[in-house]
Amino acid sequence: METTKRDLASTEPTAEPGTAPDRLRPVPALWIGPEPPPRRLRELLADRGLALSAADLQGLAGRVAASGVAILCFGPGCSAGEVQAALGAIERSAPDVPDVPCLSVVLAGASGLEDFQDLVDDDRLFYLSRGALSDRDLAGLIASAAESLLRGGAERPERQERTLSVEALRRLALARSLPELAEAVGATILQAASAQRGYCLVFDPRRQALWNPIGEAEPESGESPAVGLVSFILRTGLTLCLPRAGEDPRFDPDLDNPDGEPAERFLGVPVRGMDGEVAAVLVAVRLAQEPPFEPREIAALEAAAGHVAPYLTALAPVPGTSGTAGLQRGPFRERALREREMSAMPLEPLRLAPGWTRWTYWLLVAALAAGLLALVLVRVPEYASGVAVVRAGGRVEVTATAGGTVASLTAQPQTRVRKGQLLLTLSSAEEAANLRRLDREIESKLVQRLQAPSDPAIAQDLVALRAERELAQAQLAERELRAPADGEVSDVRVAPGQLVEAGQPVLAILEGGEKGAGRDLPSVVALLPGSYLPQLRAGMRMRLELPGHPYVYRWLTIDSVAGEVIGPAEARRLLGSVAGDAVPLQGALAVVTAPLPSSTFEVSGETYAYRDGMPSQAEVRVKSERLLFALLPALRSLGGDHG
Repeated sequence: METTKRDLASTEPTAEPGTAPDRLRPVPALWIGPEPPPRRLRELLADRGLALSAADLQGLAGRVAASGVAILCFGPGCSAGEVQAALGAIERSAPDVPDVPCLSVVLAGASGLEDFQDLVDDDRLFYLSRGALSDRDLAGLIASAAESLLRGGAERPERQERTLSVEALRRLALARSLPELAEAVGATILQAASAQRGYCLVFDPRRQALWNPIGEAEPESGESPAVGLVSFILRTGLTLCLPRAGEDPRFDPDLDNPDGEPAERFLGVPVRGMDGEVAAVLVAVRLAQEPPFEPREIAALEAAAGHVAPYLTALAPVPGTSGTAGLQRGPFRERALREREMSAMPLEPLRLAPGWTRWTYWLLVAALAAGLLALVLVRVPEYASGVAVVRAGGRVEVTATAGGTVASLTAQPQTRVRKGQLLLTLSSAEEAANLRRLDREIESKLVQRLQAPSDPAIAQDLVALRAERELAQAQLAERELRAPADGEVSDVRVAPGQLVEAGQPVLAILEGGEKGAGRDLPSVVALLPGSYLPQLRAGMRMRLELPGHPYVYRWLTIDSVAGEVIGPAEARRLLGSVAGDAVPLQGALAVVTAPLPSSTFEVSGETYAYRDGMPSQAEVRVKSERLLFALLPALRSLGGDHG
């Protein structure tokens, strides 16, 4: 398995939980399983001042009652039924032992996680894994369970702090509620670890549940802290970095990566409260094709967890209340209180100085004269404004050659494909069965042909069957869609199991080499009001306002103007089924096109790529007239100004 330079994939941090100059005072622990506890595990626990001894299921209840064992570790090979029976026997025979099952570390062997669901729902497990853990990870879990029993043991060493940006710190400080803080923390995670997704899971010790304040404003539901990578971080306080989250036996998709794929990269960091206990877990997820997390990113996320801790502690929900309770400072609005304070101030009467009237009069006369000159000299431009859509160069749409249900889909957006590469397969059970039937009939006729070479009827049947087989092969080939050229898949519009019709666009490919080499530059298709068509011509300047970046413009030169006005339906057909439905269209429209100077644009020092179908706003200056005629159109006939 791939690891980082700090070997964080095996959860080897700079400081293990529970280890300090003051070791944990001895806490009894038992290993239950068909095999004895590993020697390396015992050595790691001995370094922490913990002793692990072997036990069997038959005498477990009596041994717990006699020695007061606080930690039970069920090794691989123990089934769910055996674990439940052992815990039930402990509760019956040792009623005075303080809730031992709640601090048991269970390793699932051949059984799946669903076999232990009852124990998870009852909060009777400290941690659960679907497979055997490494000795170091298991030692961390047992040490963390012992530390939870001690309640207030040795303090943990502080990690090296790194500062966040001023904007990130400002967002954290201004958060007024737990959901708002969670959103600010998510943005901080993306900044610190350069991840595609980031979220914060808060631990509620009263309900023993992990919950996301953004998805669940009220912490009334959540996930059990006994399963998953996040639960492992919560229980041990270790930083966990994995190149492939789904390959780890502790991975739980519902808790660790609910919106992603198991193959994605995972980074989790604990957030400790004022008492040193883990209060939340910060999770950063990166796509599988992206590089793994680097040590500097891990250190940055750990530093971010240190900054988040005091704000999370201040806004953490009180058990039984929502995360926003207690934030109101009183029954009155702050603005109303400020208005009342201002109204209580003593007011002074308006004082008119005689000197003001003299120079104010001449100032008004000068302003009036300037206004009259502006009416005559200032010209007001008139623009033809409308929506515009970016069209990528070298775009090729792949359409279904036959109707049917999508059986498999191998193409993914923003992936490279070669000419002739299989992209999509439609269900072809009927065609395949027909082809197999024809093959069997041809083989039978060939046998008859060998037995009676001079029979003309058999030869004629063979010719007919071969023609039918060629037709069946062609029909079967129509169920497979292949790439018409080398390029990059820009978008995929179908999914497996979806019904498509013949001629329906299913995906698009942008022709070109790696990183767009050899690809045509994108262009812009603008739909302007049809009444301006006589005034539009090639060579005019068009101003393009980019989406999401107001007041950031690109100036283009129109290279073609359509010769006639079209309606919204024809315009949508021109733009395509996807882009046409994404922009509002109404009334008569004039179509103009303009090439873009490059495939990227720059905003505030950042470079972005033009994407096919990206909507924007376009304006073309068609004429200008004096301000006087714009305000009083009836004077145009007198002034002779026609723009």
